[in-house]
Amino acid sequence: MWCARVSAGEEAASASLIKTISVMSDRRTAYDRAIDALQQTRDTATAIQHFETWLAAVPSDTNAANLLARCYEATGHFEEAAFARQVRPIVQRVADDRTRSVFTPQVRMGTYRVLLPVAYKPTGHYPAVLVLHGNGQNPDVMIDWVRTMHMDSVIFIFPQAPYAKVTEIMQTQRRKFSASGDGLDFPDSIMIDIVDESASWYHDALLDAETRFAISKVKPVVIGFSQGGFYAHILTGRFPATFQGVVSISASMWEYGRIAEYLPKLHPYGIEALILHGKKDTSVPLQTAELYYAMLKGAGIAAEFKSFDGGHWPSDEATTWVKSWLQKRLH
Repeated sequence: MWCARVSAGEEAASASLIKTISVMSDRRTAYDRAIDALQQTRDTATAIQHFETWLAAVPSDTNAANLLARCYEATGHFEEAAFARQVRPIVQRVADDRTRSVFTPQVRMGTYRVLLPVAYKPTGHYPAVLVLHGNGQNPDVMIDWVRTMHMDSVIFIFPQAPYAKVTEIMQTQRRKFSASGDGLDFPDSIMIDIVDESASWYHDALLDAETRFAISKVKPVVIGFSQGGFYAHILTGRFPATFQGVVSISASMWEYGRIAEYLPKLHPYGIEALILHGKKDTSVPLQTAELYYAMLKGAGIAAEFKSFDGGHWPSDEATTWVKSWLQKRLH
């Protein structure tokens, strides 16, 4: 059974296992494997093995120790369960009503990717399109989608959403990001600030690209998918002088975005909108797109709404619509 102390021999054995880590196809930690064994297969014996492995490496993880204790009890090992519950963290937390949580903006480095024209020349002049990915995605998926349009005379800019989804990244070993900081325990009271900060980052990424690449004076268009569609509408509302149009695909909507509040600012700049949504979308209902369309039309914005035969992700037909809409404006 598990013991918190590791002998010199065990340390040497553990060190030898490091050589195999780089070729492991399953990148889950022992803790993750234990949780999966409990939740997916209810295999308590396997969970015990993985929890023991984890605690040998992280002997102060009281949460893992308590879960291990429950597994011991379920298999009749009550003495081991009592021992596991004696584990204490390295630093004991003490309740203290003097502590406070303070949320404030921070300045940090961000990443955006750029897809340049096939025959790109630094002395050229190319129109730009800002493309925002969905929640839990990263720019790669949108880059792959844009490639299918074969618009080889346009500079496409793909900002990475500012908040990493740590838990999902650990679970899936894939890069997952959000613009709304979900999963980071932000209170609802500051969601408005988070939206504005994320919108500012997206806008800053565009401005930075304009200083680095041969972007023409033609006003750019912003395209967003899912949560990115929500932020595409946020961007045109916050920075109406920057864009000539917005394309949202399967866009979600949250009240804290205050989209309707900013719509009157779009009209003086002649911003146009294309709203696309899948008829069989089970992630965001089709009625959300209808609401966007009604809001835009009610504010006197030139908007077009089309529903495509498909789910959340844009179909080939929807992609063709986007390409055609862009070609009419990016010149």
